[in-house]
Amino acid sequence: MNYKLLIIGQLPPPHHGSNVMTEMFIKSLNNLGCNTTIVEKTSSNRIEEVRKLSISKIFKTSVITSLLMYRLLRNKYDLCFYFLSIKPPSIFVDAFFLFFIRIFRIKYFFEGLCKGLIIKPLQFICSLD
Repeated sequence: MNYKLLIIGQLPPPHHGSNVMTEMFIKSLNNLGCNTTIVEKTSSNRIEEVRKLSISKIFKTSVITSLLMYRLLRNKYDLCFYFLSIKPPSIFVDAFFLFFIRIFRIKYFFEGLCKGLIIKPLQFICSLD
């Protein structure tokens, strides 16, 4: 299996639920022989910073956007795994990033590893075909 996968999510630190799950997911895909590329959208380094707006987070969002655009322009991906945030302001940033995934016509897969997401099941595939 030699799929080229783009993964957009948060990695530790801080060490908590979805960050740890994203890290384990990437390791599993690599063990299966997938070619993975991560665009890390982590903007907090400590648990206390989670869900708090700051100037550094706004700057990091522009850096992450540039990295995402660079990766999308240089590579052709078979599938994008997107670890979705559901709380403001993160969900607005996610919508902005997903806009670019749609423009490049990449099939994507949402993963909602968070509390409060009501959609059942939490996983669904969106195809542009």
